[in-house]
Amino acid sequence: YSSNDLKNIEQVANNNNANFLITTEKDLVKINNYKGEMSLYAVRIKLVFEPETLLNEYLEELIS
Repeated sequence: YSSNDLKNIEQVANNNNANFLITTEKDLVKINNYKGEMSLYAVRIKLVFEPETLLNEYLEELIS
């Protein structure tokens, strides 16, 4: 993200009375130059397949 992107995001957040910004850990590495007024938090996202074998079954169908 460019500095202008981050300024625009913060401005939109301020206009909507947000108290902080939230991003994913994946996108946090793209925001290493954030020096804004608002606090910035990152959330960790974990993908879980239920049942656990679902992904393997799906991939096996694609490969065969």
